[in-house]
Amino acid sequence: WKHVGKEKIPYYIHPKEHQVFYLAGIYSHWNDPSTRDEITTFSILTGAANEMMSDIHNSAKRMPLMLDREIIDDWISPDLSPVSIKELMNLCDDTNMAAYTISKDISNPKVNSDVESIIDEVKWM
Repeated sequence: WKHVGKEKIPYYIHPKEHQVFYLAGIYSHWNDPSTRDEITTFSILTGAANEMMSDIHNSAKRMPLMLDREIIDDWISPDLSPVSIKELMNLCDDTNMAAYTISKDISNPKVNSDVESIIDEVKWM
């Protein structure tokens, strides 16, 4: 969401060629002491926003870490060094990204957002 004055404008952000974005994440397993259930949790990692995302996500200047398909095997390697992790985390520029504004219905619980048209372009500015 882009903050423009008091308004928040939603964007659809996608690869220019509409292939899949791969998001870097971490996960863990832990045992809930009260139920003894094993719980799996995960987080999508974020980092400093690239130029395009700085303009869109202009209040936090952050973005999910997006990985190219070619480095997925490196990312999931248990042997990846801390230095290599930092290098992989700095590879996402905006040359292969595109974005456009969409309807605020994307976050309206009263609207069925499970339809392709939810990401149709809507001009806000």
